[in-house]
Amino acid sequence: MIANLSPEDLANIQHLQVKDWPDILPPFAYYLRSNYCLALKAQMGEKIVGLGAGILYGRSGWLAHIVVDPAERKRGIGTRISQSLAETLEKQGCKTLLLTATALGEPIYRKIGFEIDTPIHFFQGKAATPGLNPHIWGFHPSYTAFCFRWIRPLAEKTGKNYLALTSPTPSCI
Repeated sequence: MIANLSPEDLANIQHLQVKDWPDILPPFAYYLRSNYCLALKAQMGEKIVGLGAGILYGRSGWLAHIVVDPAERKRGIGTRISQSLAETLEKQGCKTLLLTATALGEPIYRKIGFEIDTPIHFFQGKAATPGLNPHIWGFHPSYTAFCFRWIRPLAEKTGKNYLALTSPTPSCI
């Protein structure tokens, strides 16, 4: 059965975590809070066996985080989740629908009509050694108060940009 994911369901999705993916819990929590997103679950009895999200912005849509329990694959669950999301987004005005497919998911998406638009390559590696330049600081939450109290007023007064902070973990999807 395909149904809307609820906030209470978040406690029961960690078993669907894909090995090489970042934690799926924060994105699904975001999808549930966002007016632009739809999160669906596939359920067999009481067990959630699949997840997926649709994001709609204007006439453009995106399918994201289509995940199926490895023990339940090859049963059409990923296809049903993807089709349900695509149909719902289309009813809401989506004219262009995109996604990034893994090698495992690509045959499913081709079967329901997706075509390859642009190949995407993901690279993995170690981050640069911290501290190579003493004038560049990595982000730490404690820096926020310092920036707002001292550096921001200085920048506003002089019109110069003294510092930019970036977080190593994005706060959204």
